[in-house]
Amino acid sequence: MKETLGAYTDGITLKWPNDVYFQERKIAGILIENELTGNAYSLSIAGIGLNINQERFLSNAPNPVSLKQITGREHDIETLLREMVQNILYRYERLKIGDTENIISMYHEALYRKTGFHRYEDSEGIFSACIDCVSDDGLLHLFTDRNEEHNYAFKNVRFI
Repeated sequence: MKETLGAYTDGITLKWPNDVYFQERKIAGILIENELTGNAYSLSIAGIGLNINQERFLSNAPNPVSLKQITGREHDIETLLREMVQNILYRYERLKIGDTENIISMYHEALYRKTGFHRYEDSEGIFSACIDCVSDDGLLHLFTDRNEEHNYAFKNVRFI
């Protein structure tokens, strides 16, 4: 998604764990459901919600934006779909041949708020931290401004 949207505008980032942002606003979300057989993944289903030509949003989402709002012009949905599928298939082929280091590196480079200290909130309250990485098991690793390391699973911390 980052590569596809990046062809239309700069400022696209990936907000851990499953959102795509343009600057400080959400342009897309991704839902993934995995099925396990024993200890192995047997199936993954991904759903992508992308704001393409919306001018008004009727949901209570706090910060939505569409590609049309960013670029100032309407976009052909079929063209975007073809480009998205091409990029997904390309990355999937790279994954199948073991190009995981490059994919992980690109992911970390694209992370939302990857540099500097930002505000977060967990069960203990609000704090300031910077992103260290997202580990292979999907945990978000943060370093606080007090030099403490915290690791979070999905829904255990939120960006403020």
